[in-house]
Amino acid sequence: MNSLALPLLHPKIHSTSMTRLRFLIWLLVALCASIVLYAAAQMQRETRCAGLEIRIKQHQDSFFIDQSDVESMIREEAHGNNLTLPVKDIDLQQIEAHLESNPYIAKAEAYIDANQKLWVDIEQHQPIVRVIDARNLDYYLSKEGNKMPATDNFTSRVPIATGNINDNGKDTGKIALPPLQNIFQLAQIIDKYQFLKSLVEQIYAAPNGDLILIPKIGNH
Repeated sequence: MNSLALPLLHPKIHSTSMTRLRFLIWLLVALCASIVLYAAAQMQRETRCAGLEIRIKQHQDSFFIDQSDVESMIREEAHGNNLTLPVKDIDLQQIEAHLESNPYIAKAEAYIDANQKLWVDIEQHQPIVRVIDARNLDYYLSKEGNKMPATDNFTSRVPIATGNINDNGKDTGKIALPPLQNIFQLAQIIDKYQFLKSLVEQIYAAPNGDLILIPKIGNH
């Protein structure tokens, strides 16, 4: 009696089939993972903001704004003064730009954490001199040369510049004219050395353009 011989797959054909099968399995896994991640991202975007946390980096001479001021500015950017918006409707870049338009804020960073809470980190401008100019405008100059309006809420203990000072008639923005730029450069030098910061009370701008330092004790 003749035996029936079963056909055997060629080893090369068998190997190719297994490779294709593994590829299809990995492709299916990757597709499923992509779908799950996309669905999770869409769900996260639809989730409403769970709250607001504000952190202000304080410096010794910078207490011009507090958390309530920052929250009010953020609410100005929210629809209907409402912070419980869907996460997808919160424009983080717009919030940062709006906050940084404030003359007291040097940098703002906004982000949403894994719990859908909105975090805002604030760094204030640091004043190095207070200016009362010839027009009686009262403002500070920051380390970067930005003008910051004086406020009744806080007085920074920095030298005061008075006398023949004229700029552009504004108490915000950048320095416009050389006389104020000269005062700023002198204030930078004073701020750099603790000895000078402890010594100098006032910078007087004389009509001839000289800058006179007035110490905290005695006469100049």
